[in-house]
Amino acid sequence: LSRAYHDAPKYCATIETAQVKKDEVVFTGEIPARCIQAYRTDLAFYTNGQSVCLTELKGYQAAVGQPVIQPRRPNSRLDKVRYMFQKIM
Repeated sequence: LSRAYHDAPKYCATIETAQVKKDEVVFTGEIPARCIQAYRTDLAFYTNGQSVCLTELKGYQAAVGQPVIQPRRPNSRLDKVRYMFQKIM
């Protein structure tokens, strides 16, 4: 499972502790919700489907870096409704 441990930064995860108990390894740490599904898939691949991934919601964290600003995609139905309301007012 060293591969799972070393791949954690690829998923923006931080592993705080790693405990070995008999034939199982327990990682404790943090991973963003947007990355957990991909990490679970890789863990299942590394362990031939024998992994169990338990998560607990920690809450919102402060964003790092610049916010992502994307232009609005055109939506003709929404634009028609806005146009109609502008005519009324």
